[in-house]
Amino acid sequence: MTTQILQPRVSAFIDAGWLLDGLRGQGMPWRIDYSALVDHIAGERTVTGKSAWLAIYPGQCYPKKETAQRELLSLMADQGFSTRATEMQVRGGMYLDQGVDVMLALDMFEQGMNDSYDIAVVISRRPALRPAIEAVQRHGKEVENAFFEYQADPSNELKNVADRFFPLTGDLVRELTL
Repeated sequence: MTTQILQPRVSAFIDAGWLLDGLRGQGMPWRIDYSALVDHIAGERTVTGKSAWLAIYPGQCYPKKETAQRELLSLMADQGFSTRATEMQVRGGMYLDQGVDVMLALDMFEQGMNDSYDIAVVISRRPALRPAIEAVQRHGKEVENAFFEYQADPSNELKNVADRFFPLTGDLVRELTL
């Protein structure tokens, strides 16, 4: 009788707006193989889900930005991601991506409670996700955080609360560029 060793199941949760900001801030392209990024982070583990969330800028004000964001969601969907979008909210003349954090947190928690994964990989730095990460950890799930590290960065709450941190690097992004 052979014993089969099961690899942990990994589900990726990408906060696409924050990842885009990180890529842009580092002068890196956004047209990358996001699926390969998840596979790289997962390593030998089994990837059971890939999801991404994004707040879309209004086309009447920012037509090029809206087009690029919709291109990104289409690219990710073509790479096997479940994508969800919300509209950018305007408050006091500022555009805010409210709602993305709630959608991502609810999906991560619900999938965790439905035992869809053993490890959640959260690609974000959004501090509002900390309570959701702590909640799935209390229910026996592990959470890994992946994002860029910055020299003049006072903190990364998600890195600090996650079970493991995976730094995204320019070399890795260049390897994944389409």
